[in-house]
Parts: sequence; C-alpha cells; structure tokens
Amino acid sequence: MCFPNLHVVPRGGCDKVVETVKALKANDAFHAVSAAGIVDRDVKSDTEISALLDQGIHVLEFAEIENLLCSKSMVSAVAKKMDLDDVAVVTCVTEFVIKALIDELDTQVAMRAARRIRYQLSCYSPAGSGLGGLQEGLEALLRGLDMAAIISDARAVFTSAIDSGSLDEVLRVYNRKTLIDRISHYCGLAQCEYRAMVLRLLTGTDAKIYISHLKCHLPEM
Repeated sequence: MCFPNLHVVPRGGCDKVVETVKALKANDAFHAVSAAGIVDRDVKSDTEISALLDQGIHVLEFAEIENLLCSKSMVSAVAKKMDLDDVAVVTCVTEFVIKALIDELDTQVAMRAARRIRYQLSCYSPAGSGLGGLQEGLEALLRGLDMAAIISDARAVFTSAIDSGSLDEVLRVYNRKTLIDRISHYCGLAQCEYRAMVLRLLTGTDAKIYISHLKCHLPEM
C-alpha cells in the first residue's frame, strides 16, 4: 500500500532480508531487479543502521513493524474515525504504553542487553592464523564485553524514552508485538480489534489519508 510501484516480498526476519538483498545485489548480471530492504529497528546501534543502509537495507523508526500502526498520528486518526476526542485518546494510549514499559522494564533491559551481547559475539574473529590466534581473538572479544556498561546503556535508552512522555519515542525502543492489540479499547474498539480496524481503513475509501500516516514514518525507497 505504501510502495505501490514496488514488488514487496516478506522474508520473515532481518537476517533473511539482508541475505536476500545482498544476494540479489551481488548477482545483478543475472536479473533486472533493483533490490532494497526494510527491517525492524530492534536494538540496532547507529553504526549498525548506517552499515545496513550502505547495503541498501533501510531500518524502521520503530522497534517493531507492529508499532508503526500504533504511532501517535495513526492512533489520532483512528480516534477521529470513531468520533472520539483524539487528543484524549492519544494521551490515554501514551500513558498505557509507558506504564506497560515501566512494568516490564527489567525484562526489556535484559532483552536489549542480550541482543547487544549476541551482536558483539557475532563479530568474533581470530587474532591470527594459528591456534594461538583463535584463543587470543576470543580473549580480546571477551575483554571488550563490559556487561555493566551494556546493561546501563540499555536501561538509559528506555529511561530516556519514558521521560520524554512521547508515544512515538517509546514505540521506537519498546519491543512488544502485543501492544497493537492491547490499545483497542482506548479507541472504542473490542479487544484486539484495533489492528483489524487499521487494516480496514488502509483499504477503504479514505485509504490515502491513513496510508499517509504510515508513509511519514517509512523510508523513501
């Protein structure tokens, strides 16, 4: 809907997206496809995001693709469609999402820290060609893993988002796919109905209005 001139193919995960785009770009003599990708932000650092962009992989503004449908502008648009006070609805949804993050802050910090650790471990390389190089490379990698700093940095990311009081800033870092279903009643909808409502609006007579709320958060392809 947001990229009508492109052929969009879901690949199931970040690694698959990167793998597919890299493979297509490396073999462009065999096809006429100009490939690019979009992946979730998750816990990627600015350095990772920049490196992905160099490979033609764009990173979403939000931690999860589901969070895109929960953005401030989309929640406001749905509230207006339901003839509700959109400012009040956005305030309620923001307060709910922030409280939900606070309630599971330690879990989110642990998840974020774990993913950072996994990423750093994936960067392992031997320090030399011999057996000694294997051990030396491993020791160097482990010396560079500052667990306390990784945890502190992860907590600071969430604390900053919470303190901002901004729905979009929290959605930028909050990894919880069920949020989209848990905000339904704030928009006057039955449990889990918000997702279906948004999808209906994206294909209805005023689709362009709602698609614009998605496109403002999506990369130019």
